[in-house]
Amino acid sequence: MIFRLYHQKNFALAKLILGLAFLAPWAAAAEPGAAPPSLNYASFVCWDYPQLPHLRAWKETERIVAATLTEGYPALGKLPRQENGSPDQLKDFLRKLPDAPDQLTVVYLAAHQSPGGQWYFPDRSVIDSRTAA
Repeated sequence: MIFRLYHQKNFALAKLILGLAFLAPWAAAAEPGAAPPSLNYASFVCWDYPQLPHLRAWKETERIVAATLTEGYPALGKLPRQENGSPDQLKDFLRKLPDAPDQLTVVYLAAHQSPGGQWYFPDRSVIDSRTAA
């Protein structure tokens, strides 16, 4: 729905909906007088495949999400935004994400996937997301 609103150039409504989606859990769980958790953003987008269709729209979607969050949350913590990585780079990316109760991290992941849970990477490697650690 957010992306449909963006394509229809209804930016204000899209930002409002996205903002409410992020703030609702904080408002419901926060104790009176407690500071809201900090918000971070990171992404890992595989789009440039030699053996499969390119996913340039996912790259553009990541850009829109990052721009919207940056505009809506000026104090947004900017974590890595990686493109066309390998399975090992994805594991390293995920391990380095913050793991603290006072930080909320939005992570955008995009890659070709099969119905059976295999993730395809631009370097032609494939991992099974159900068994990958």
